[in-house]
Amino acid sequence: VVRNDESHEQFVLSLVKEYIKKESAILVPIFQATSDIAIQCAYRLAREADPTGQRTVGVLTKMDRIVDFPNDDEIHLELATLVKGQGEHKLVNGTYVIRNPTNSEIREDPDELEKETIKALKQISIWRDVPSDRYGLHNLTIKLYERVRTCCGLSQIDNQPKLPVSYESNETSLKLETFYHGFEENAPTIVVFGDQSSGKSSVLQRLTGGLSLPRESTKSTVAPFKIRMLQREEPLHKISLRYIEDKNRKPVTPREVDFAIITDLDEEDIELKLRDAQRYVQNP
Repeated sequence: VVRNDESHEQFVLSLVKEYIKKESAILVPIFQATSDIAIQCAYRLAREADPTGQRTVGVLTKMDRIVDFPNDDEIHLELATLVKGQGEHKLVNGTYVIRNPTNSEIREDPDELEKETIKALKQISIWRDVPSDRYGLHNLTIKLYERVRTCCGLSQIDNQPKLPVSYESNETSLKLETFYHGFEENAPTIVVFGDQSSGKSSVLQRLTGGLSLPRESTKSTVAPFKIRMLQREEPLHKISLRYIEDKNRKPVTPREVDFAIITDLDEEDIELKLRDAQRYVQNP
């Protein structure tokens, strides 16, 4: 995103606000450890759209830069308190420590880099009582998986008979089909927004595994969540500014995108929504 282009910045904010205000949206704001949480745009947007924090799961990045200053007790205490779900900026569903590769580390294994940073962080006394499930991408995906299940009532499936498919009664199959159809109609949107790395090292790309969808006999959402649904071939789409165009410019293809939205809308629906948002920005 061209940061000095005010119209595009306002467009991004408008579009993010449009999606995160929906009660079905799960908010994933990305916070930088290197600046005050309270003044970060992602924090303010999340608080505005979800004051109680019930739909918000926080992500804290760039901790590798903080690890280099183990004696800065003030900053470590502030961040550890946030991650533990305490203090002024606490989130009900927690904040998770993630470590993404820098541009110079793009060819390295992000999981290994993350493990190294977490190991170094745990050696600092202030971080030793932070719950272990607040560290790493794996635990973040587990949390989002739980939120999706909770939002959709997916746990109802756990109460269904555990029978081989060939032995399922017509009644049970009908119940499952009805439930899955309801899930497809009401599936929450996971909105990732904030200042994150770009390209393959972004929180979104790591979280979704590059938006790869396994072609199995059951439908899955984005790979990490593995939610069983009816078979469907259409992939999920990532909305980005590449769909934006206005009357004075060619379509925009920025090198970085400050947010992304995972949705099952097709590209035509996405384009219509983006054009509506763009018109609103131009004539609010």
